[in-house]
Amino acid sequence: MDRARRWAAGAGLLLCGGLGLALVVLVGGSAGPLALVVGLLLASAPAPLYVALILWIDRFEAEPPALLGLAFFLGATIAAFVAAAINTAISSLAGDPWGVLVSGAVVEELAKGAALVGLLLWRRDECDGPIDGVVYAGMVGLGFATVENVQYYGLAAATGVVPGGLFVLRGVLAPFAHPLFTAATGAALGLALHSRRAGRWLLPVLGLGLGCGLHALWNLAALHGALLAMYGGVMVPVFCAGLLAVALELRREGRAITEHLRPELAAGLLTAEQLGRLASVRGRLSERWQALRRGRAAWRRTGALHQAIGELAWLRRRMRDGPVDEAMRAREAAFVAELVRLRSSST
Repeated sequence: MDRARRWAAGAGLLLCGGLGLALVVLVGGSAGPLALVVGLLLASAPAPLYVALILWIDRFEAEPPALLGLAFFLGATIAAFVAAAINTAISSLAGDPWGVLVSGAVVEELAKGAALVGLLLWRRDECDGPIDGVVYAGMVGLGFATVENVQYYGLAAATGVVPGGLFVLRGVLAPFAHPLFTAATGAALGLALHSRRAGRWLLPVLGLGLGCGLHALWNLAALHGALLAMYGGVMVPVFCAGLLAVALELRREGRAITEHLRPELAAGLLTAEQLGRLASVRGRLSERWQALRRGRAAWRRTGALHQAIGELAWLRRRMRDGPVDEAMRAREAAFVAELVRLRSSST
């Protein structure tokens, strides 16, 4: 079974790579090789900043870099290709710009949402709640926005110049907007994956609807030249509301760490003060800063300790909420052993 899954995953990656290459060929054919290179460089420039912002919110248990890269790759390849193909077909059949822009929002959010759902259902054990859903959704949306920007920048560069307004719109606002739209789907999916309520699978539908609605408003504002008003009056408040929700969820995750690390507290492996710091974003940041002052090795060791604490807490939460098998017990023992090793090496 594992071999079959690996073959299926490999075939899927090859398909995504082929679709991504097809997008590059199409853009290169319409804009030219030099303009394509300019588009790639301009579109990639802001991506590291947005990646850092997306990853910063995941304070208690960092996601696997390979899986985050895969999320970006899926958004940049299969989601972008499918959305481009369907949007092109709709544009050729419908003349009403309102309908085209609204349907485009739905198509793009469905394409990104499908990539996200497939990824998180395949690696369900890596999504421990709404914050993880937001992180993976943000990476899918950022990959999509980056490839979309390659097309816009490439076509503009083919004319000999990239207008400053286009750079601000595509390089600053669009990479912010696409992850935000898809984050609504990701947060709802993260909630649904760990909810035991009967109607939990309605949550991703509602999240997708919210993302589609925000995207449609964004497109219509762009059509009527009201994008900056839309950005300040709607997008920024929604973003701030999202940050507030993330802050509240981080507090809840901190309480979960306190709850699930009680055995280590009772065994004397952690003191109440140490556990309090490990269950607090501020406490963790302070520990990382103090460790950095002691040197790179101490900083890396502290990061590994924080990761082990988060992994152990979320594993025990899954063990509490669902069936427990021997593999889960073996992982729990391994995390505890890693925690003991890291604590002993830091003293």
